[in-house]
Amino acid sequence: MKRTSFVVAVLAAAVAAAAVAAVSFAAGGSQSATGITLHLVEKDQAFHYVDNPPVSTPQEHFASQGDVFVFTANLFTQGGKRAGTLNAYCVVTQGGNPETSTCTGTFGLAGGQLAAMASMRGEGGTSKIAVVGGTGAYEGAKGSAVSISKPNGNTSRDTIHLILP
Repeated sequence: MKRTSFVVAVLAAAVAAAAVAAVSFAAGGSQSATGITLHLVEKDQAFHYVDNPPVSTPQEHFASQGDVFVFTANLFTQGGKRAGTLNAYCVVTQGGNPETSTCTGTFGLAGGQLAAMASMRGEGGTSKIAVVGGTGAYEGAKGSAVSISKPNGNTSRDTIHLILP
């Protein structure tokens, strides 16, 4: 569950940054690229792990190539206002302890969607995420995010750097 919070937090930060960037861009009407930094709070809602063959024993707790986990989280501003929802899935690409996973997520925001991807190794407290695109108000979005998991495992602090055309 800790890994899920971390990934969700990172993706949540990317979504919040995209929303702020879209609002700033729409208000400014500028033709040049607009850079913004967003700070979001991600709160895990659901997590599910699929231990595909070869199945681990309860004593091992090792992920193997092809295992999958999915999760959803609610995104909030630092002031507690609802910013959106994050839905993501991760596939273990290299098993062992620690494992390596590739994650893909979609942030649903008021003006559209933001797409993000990350490669993770183990359950570290910090995740680095790439913002790879968006729809609606976030069309053409690019950038990066850093998600830092809180010790309790279900909340993360996300910082998103976003460039909108």
